This record gives sequence, C-alpha cells and structure tokens, in this order.
Amino acid sequence: MSSFLRSLSLAWLWLTAVFLLHGAIAQPVQQGDPTPQITVTPSSLTILNYSEYEGQFPASYTVSASGLTNDLVITAPPYFLLSARGNTGPSLSLPIVNGEVSPTQVSVILLASSPGTFTGVVTNVSGSATATVAVSGTAISESVSVSPSTLNSFTTTAGQPSAVQSYTVTSRGGLSVVVNAPAGFEIRTGSAAFGSSLVIGPSLSYKNTQVDVRLVGTTPGTVSGVIANDTYYHSAHLTYPVAVSGVVTPVTASASLSVLHRDADYGNRTDQLIRPYLELGNEGTTAIPYSQITLRYWFTSEGGSPPTDLQVYYAQMGTRYVRMKYVPLAEPRQGAFGYVEYSFDASAGSLAAGSRSGPIENGILKQDRSAFNESDDYSYATPTTFTRNTHVTAYLNGRLIWGEEPAPALVLRQVKVYSAAKNSDITSSISTVLEVRNTGNVAIPLQDLTVRYWFTSETSQLLNSYIDYAQIGAQTIKHNVVRLAQPVSGADSYLELSFSAGAAGLAPLSSTGQILFRLVKPDFSLLNQVNDYSHGPVNLTENPHITVYLQGNLIYGTEPPGGMGRMGVPDENKLLQVTLLGNPVQNEQLILEARGAQGLPLVLQLVDRQGVQVFGKEVSEAADVERQQLEMSRQPAGVYLLRIRTPNQERVLKVIKP
Repeated sequence: MSSFLRSLSLAWLWLTAVFLLHGAIAQPVQQGDPTPQITVTPSSLTILNYSEYEGQFPASYTVSASGLTNDLVITAPPYFLLSARGNTGPSLSLPIVNGEVSPTQVSVILLASSPGTFTGVVTNVSGSATATVAVSGTAISESVSVSPSTLNSFTTTAGQPSAVQSYTVTSRGGLSVVVNAPAGFEIRTGSAAFGSSLVIGPSLSYKNTQVDVRLVGTTPGTVSGVIANDTYYHSAHLTYPVAVSGVVTPVTASASLSVLHRDADYGNRTDQLIRPYLELGNEGTTAIPYSQITLRYWFTSEGGSPPTDLQVYYAQMGTRYVRMKYVPLAEPRQGAFGYVEYSFDASAGSLAAGSRSGPIENGILKQDRSAFNESDDYSYATPTTFTRNTHVTAYLNGRLIWGEEPAPALVLRQVKVYSAAKNSDITSSISTVLEVRNTGNVAIPLQDLTVRYWFTSETSQLLNSYIDYAQIGAQTIKHNVVRLAQPVSGADSYLELSFSAGAAGLAPLSSTGQILFRLVKPDFSLLNQVNDYSHGPVNLTENPHITVYLQGNLIYGTEPPGGMGRMGVPDENKLLQVTLLGNPVQNEQLILEARGAQGLPLVLQLVDRQGVQVFGKEVSEAADVERQQLEMSRQPAGVYLLRIRTPNQERVLKVIKP
C-alpha cells in the first residue's frame, strides 16, 4: 500500500512538471499594440488680415503624431487654406514613416475677400485618432477719415514758407493713402522734408498720422486748393479732401542788394580753377536775413567733367555758413551752360542795412581738374579789386533784385570730327584714330549719333572691323561695315560707328576722346587708301569727309559725290531765324515766320510759365519762309514761351498776351 502511494505521488509530480513546462512554452505573454496619438500646438489660432489682400498674414501651428497606421489628413474649414511641406490646399495629407509624423508646421491662411469674422475647426485625422485646432479669422475693411477737413488763414511773404498747420489722417486697412498737395502748398509727416506728395502705408490697426501743411506761394495773392488723400483699389478710387487757403503778401522791405566781384586769378582765364571772390552790399534801410539771399555766378564749363568740386576758402561771416552748388541749365544762355548758386545758412544772421558781408573767397574746379576757358563766361570780369558786377545776380526769396540774367542763346547741336591715319597709304589694314567733338551749346546723347568713314574695299567681300581702343570704352561702341548699292567716288563701302544706350552724353565743348578702329580684308591682302574718301593725314586734323548723323539726320561733313553729296556742316547764312509778327499778341492771333529751316522738319511748341504745353505742331518739311498762325483766344493773358526747333537748331522766344 505504501509502495502504491509512493508511485502515485511520483506520477503526480511528473505530470505537474510537464504541465508547467508546456504552459511556459505554448502561451507567451501578449504585448498590446501602441495607442495612436496626434498632438497639435497651439490648439487655437486667431488671424487678422486685410480684406483687399487676402492671405497676407497667415497663422501657424505644429502637428506631430505616433502609433498611426494611416497617413495624417488635415482639412481646413470654409474660407481657410492650409500650407505645409511645400504643398497648399484646403486639405493636405502628411505621410507616416514607421507610424509617425515628425513635427510639422502648418500655416492656416484666411481667404476672405469681404470684411467679417470667420470661424471653424482644422481637423487632423488618422484612422480613429483626431486632433483639432480652432481658428478665428477677421478680414478688416478699409477705413480712412481726415480731421479737420479745412485749414485756412495761412499767411506768408512771397518766397517764404508760412507757419505750419496740421490735420490727422486716421486709417486702417490694406490700402496706402496717397496724399497730394495743391500748387502753392507743401506737406510732410514727422521730421521728413516738405514736398508736394507723400504716402501713408497700410495698417492692421487704426493709426493716426499727422500731416503738416505750409503755404509756400511765390506770387502775391490768395491761394487755395484741396489736399487729396486718395486710396486706389483696382478701378475703385476714393478721396478724402482737406480744403486749404491762404494769402501771400509781397515783400515790403526796402531791400537793395549789390554784388561786388574780383578776379582772384589775376587774368589767368585758362587754368583749372575759377576764383570769383564775392562781397555783398546792403544798400537799403532794412536788415536782410542771409537765409533769404542767393547769388548766381554764370559761366560755361567746357568738357564732359562737371564743375562740382566747390570750395569756400574764407568768409568773414564764417565758411560754415556759406553753401555752393552747381546748377546746369536745361537751355543754354549767352555765356553760360550753368551757374554756381551761393546760399547761406539761417544761423548766419542778417546783413545789416548799409553794411557789407566781407569777402567770400571761393574756388570752382571740375572733377577731373581739366582747364576752363573763362574768356566767354557771362559773369567773368577782369578787375582784381572788388567792383560792382551786374552779371553776378542776386535774389531775395527767389526774386531777382540785383543784376541781369544772361539772355537765352540760340540752341546749336553741332559736332566736328578729327582724325589721324595710323599707317601708310598701302597697308594690310586701315587703322585710324577719330574723335567727335561737340562744338554746340547743348549736350547730345551719344546713342543718338552715328559716324560714317567712307572707303574703297577693293574686294567683293565685306571687310572685318575692330575697335582697338576707345577712351569712352570700346564696349560702348558698335561697328558695322556697309556696302553701297552703287559705288561712288572714293567709296564702295563705309564703316558705321554707333554708341550703346550705356554711353555717356556728349556735353557742350567736350569730346568722345580718341577712338581707334581697324579695317582688314578677310584674306589680309593689301589695301590702297590713297583714293579713300575719308582717308586723312597722319596728324589729328578736322576731317569733314567723315560724316555724322543725329537721329539719322546729317549734321556734320559731306557725303561722297556721285549720288549723295549731302552737306551737314552748318551754313552760317542758314541759322534758324524766327520773327514774331505782333508781340504782344494782336487780335488773338500769334503769327510767326521761320527762316533757315528750308527742307527740314520743324517743331513748334508754346508753353505757359509753368511749363505746360498749350500748343504743339510738327511741320515735316519747312518752306524757305515758313509762316504759321497760332490761335490764342482760349489762352489767358500772361507770358508764354515759344520754342521752335530743327534737328540741330532751336530758338526760344517770349510771347506776351495782353
């Protein structure tokens, strides 16, 4: 019995061990799948945007996810757009990598083009996992108002700015406010310089901008107008006016200035320095503020370098109070292409009645230090001690009170060409230096000029052309060989030189500097220059057999005979002459006769004192005596300028309508 029980116990232990072993192997511990999770930061967004320019100010949030089995899909509510990872749309899909979405910035854009507030929820969904971002967007409307809408009682003396008055522009929205002052008034914001216009930029919130206004009329009398504060959006244009008015009174001071001058160069008129020492005299009974005085020294500046190196060596009042600037003239005058203007700082004080300023010692130089020729300068005078000079003009608040300005000059657009042959008559290449000189009194754009060198090629092939050197830069010169349809005496071809738009202008009495070109046959065989029309001597000499054209019109030289033979050298007997038959205007008709323009195009322009054209006409080919009649009945009384020009000459005459 005991043996049986022992055997049974052993069997039970064996079965228990087998059971336990079987359970450890067949039923491992089960691990659960990870829980999908989507995280967004922040969970709400607020967007403020212009209704005129939707989408300009987006907001953004960051999304990340883990434990996903599907891509993450993001969807925007109406009126909103999404942008992430370079993709944009109302719905975006972010692919998962190993079940994850790395942190990604999502931009939310408000697309409303009408004012209002728009709300919704951006959903971020993958399978059963969801995260939301609440969005609220407001599209603001444009709002502009001005206060006050009227500024009056401005008062000032002619040539002087008035005291400042101000108004406020209150604005909000995506449109700029463009502000324009009427004639006689100037405006500014903050510490900016006064001017005729300004712009107030857009703003997401209401802002107040103070606009300062002052009266700067130069003509005595009542001045009025409207400051326009405008917004523009596509075809819509809204304006918010501010009415302004004031009175300009004439200068009442018994101001009487004189200018004394001495030549501190002691007669040396052709060096690199002009030294016009000046002195002011107040011969009136009232002190004159220096800040109201300007002077002009009129002269011709030869060459292309501007006379802008201006120096005040000594002034009894103090050099820091004296300012100088060079002003080139738009139209030439007798003895002047421009003037140096002298002005004075407000802190210089006043020139007492019956006193003198003391010497103002100064110098005028060009940037390249080239020489002047003062002999024909309007303001130049020979005395070496201070002497009154009425050709140095003085102004009080912009009004001429001393001296006489130089008269307008006949506009001359004239050039000459100088050349020098650089090799022998029989040669393998034609190598020539040429130089174009502006002998007129106005600047000529180089891009409007072409130059032709006439020659015989002695071959059926076009010669090759090269620019070996040019003082103004070889890259600015274009060159082309042209064969004539019919050979003429001394030429079957010509080399045409022209200038790129980047080439500098040719100032009065300046030159292009030397241009060295070369012509070579394709087979490098010899050329005979003896019979070439444009071939000249070896020394730099004027060569009228090289022709120059201004906008296609011949202005210098003579084309070779034999079918051409046009002459471009000005005939002294054919200067443009204009006669007004009745000035002041009679019977509301301005009648003129022009001589010296026969066969040339003629342009007539009549402008008022503000430079506004009131009449214009073009005559394609002028008669020997070109007679024109201008109707003046619709024009108010006043002074006008009549401009008549041909391709190379121009006249400007004053016209008075009573």
